[in-house]
Amino acid sequence: SVCMTNACIRFPESWQKVFKECKRKWELGD
Repeated sequence: SVCMTNACIRFPESWQKVFKECKRKWELGD
């Protein structure tokens, strides 16, 4: 949750890409 929020704030222009990477790591338990 924190990761996705930070990604949205830091990289709004590529939020979707960052979100997918973040979600992938999240699902792997990183």
